[in-house]
Amino acid sequence: MARPGSNTSEMFAGAHSMQFMQVAARRARQRRSWDDRRVASRCRLMTGERPGGSATDSPGRETCLWGSSRMKRLAIRVRGTVQGVGFRPHVYREAVVRGLVGCVSNDAGGVTIDVQGDDCAVDSFVTALRAEAPAASRVVGLEIDPSDLHAARGFRIVESRIDGERVGPSLPADLAPCSECLREIHDPGNRRSAYPFTNCTQCGPRYTIVDELPYDRARTTMSHFLMCDACAREYADPGDRRYHAEPTACPRCGPSLRLRTAAGRLLATAEQALALAAEAIDSGAIVAIKGVGGYQLVCDATGEAAVLRLRERKRRPDKPFAVMFG
Repeated sequence: MARPGSNTSEMFAGAHSMQFMQVAARRARQRRSWDDRRVASRCRLMTGERPGGSATDSPGRETCLWGSSRMKRLAIRVRGTVQGVGFRPHVYREAVVRGLVGCVSNDAGGVTIDVQGDDCAVDSFVTALRAEAPAASRVVGLEIDPSDLHAARGFRIVESRIDGERVGPSLPADLAPCSECLREIHDPGNRRSAYPFTNCTQCGPRYTIVDELPYDRARTTMSHFLMCDACAREYADPGDRRYHAEPTACPRCGPSLRLRTAAGRLLATAEQALALAAEAIDSGAIVAIKGVGGYQLVCDATGEAAVLRLRERKRRPDKPFAVMFG
């Protein structure tokens, strides 16, 4: 129960925003610490210096020189919350920066990786899978098996596999808007300005839009919305934060706000729908807002008559309601 302000993102944020931001901040601190260690480690790798601080004349097993002749290939299965959190783009970036080849895909129980290259670079890649994983992910297990070397070029995100063992759900709950998406929503010059369904690989709807696993747009409720050219370019760009963001959308191609009467008659769309809904709440009405996680019944928390009417309809004469602040 709340009185929403003009900030459309508040409706989208939901009750998990504070928890998500705390997790993101903690992961950011861990990542900075890891980055410092990795930079120092790379300096040792490039100079041939051993972890103890001494350099060697020839690359033995105690040193790790990327670009050496030692090669290996691994088949990796990642378990946990690794779909819908930007994990495949994370794998792609970590592989490309190390000059590795192979591919990554979702499957029925997690993420599958085929990676090949310099053995020290591969070892570093495996470490980064956990240490630098996206903030919303949770890696609970890695199954690693050696494979025979083969001829390969480049690293790719490939079509999801629908075979294999299914080991529980691997999707997160819906994620509150990240700071970058919020900036876009509040930027009048941005093409997603005031668009309440703005999302990227780090935020937005997940669990409530999926029809089946593996998690791909074609297996979510977003399959009904064909991406426009601009969204398709972001989706296909490895340098964009919407690279393989399955729910990505904009006002041109994505879902839109609609205001209907209790009988289902359409009253308004887009920003006009939001404005009229706010006016209705101000006048004492109860508005049902269909969000990514279901419906919220909203009224003016300062309006006694509206609150009493909501209590009667919900059959909650005494239990406190949630209060949102805009």
